[in-house]
Amino acid sequence: MTLRAVVFDVDGTLAETEETHRQAFNQAFKEHGLGWVWDRALYRALLNLTGGAERIAAFCAFAGLEVDTATLHAHKNDIYDNKIRSGSVELRAGVADPDPALSGGRGWLWRLARRPVGRTCMRC
Repeated sequence: MTLRAVVFDVDGTLAETEETHRQAFNQAFKEHGLGWVWDRALYRALLNLTGGAERIAAFCAFAGLEVDTATLHAHKNDIYDNKIRSGSVELRAGVADPDPALSGGRGWLWRLARRPVGRTCMRC
């Protein structure tokens, strides 16, 4: 049997997605009327927590704020999904992009990013 691909992780491995996550968080915050902006340094610190909903909850706890974490996180995920589907996320150097005629453009990246691997959901 010949291996065609080995994927250990998607976020940050095949493409630089953490910045896209950060942008999606900030857009969700703005669209929910929150005055929050997570700059790169703050987001880097928040990455010590696993999961976007957990990051929102920790930020709220630290700042003494209350929000509907689940709704805000779901909105952030919709924004992130749209960014991935649009093809605006660049693959890292050395990652081969399949023939768009076969893969439907960057849709393969979105499908792979959303495929559960080792847990029930990979929504960060």
